[in-house]
Amino acid sequence: TLEVGEVLELIEGPEKETAEGARRVKARSIGGSCEGWFSVSSAFKEWAPRYKCAQSTVLNDAMNLKDAKVVRKLEAGEILEALEAPMLEPSANLLRIRARAEKDGATGFATIKGNMGTEVMHPMVENKEPERKYAKEQNEGQEAKEDKEQEPEKGEQQEHDRGRSRGQEAEEADRGRSRGESGRDRGGGGRDDAEAPPVPSLA
Repeated sequence: TLEVGEVLELIEGPEKETAEGARRVKARSIGGSCEGWFSVSSAFKEWAPRYKCAQSTVLNDAMNLKDAKVVRKLEAGEILEALEAPMLEPSANLLRIRARAEKDGATGFATIKGNMGTEVMHPMVENKEPERKYAKEQNEGQEAKEDKEQEPEKGEQQEHDRGRSRGQEAEEADRGRSRGESGRDRGGGGRDDAEAPPVPSLA
């Protein structure tokens, strides 16, 4: 901590520092009523419409477990397609989702996370990095193609400029020669007058 009145010796700088701001989003907790802003980091995963069973569970015909009947048992490793966003089942404090099993098309409600935080199904987050890389390569390729298409136009413009410059130089040379010849003609005329013999006078 610097004290008031403390003298410092400058070693380097000053330098301007530009920091990239954090990505922040406003959200509401599905499992509660809290709402607010938070910074997005690698600790968060995007919601995915597909889930994979981390352990065996059951598919029910209703959201509320008290009135629900079992449609069938879900085995570990099964994949389900989400039909709605996850919702909290308040009576049992479970996070559940309405989904369809890819195996046989069975539809119902399944538990994503238990009331103790145990993950029953985990979202299958798609890796979008290859798509971003492909899009970047496509953009770079398009820019290179446009630059290559513009090169002949630049060459034609440069050739046109060189031709115009050569034409201007030729015109300047012609004007110079014309001025030289005109000067010699005037000079020659003066010498002829000077060398002409005098006209004798009549006595």
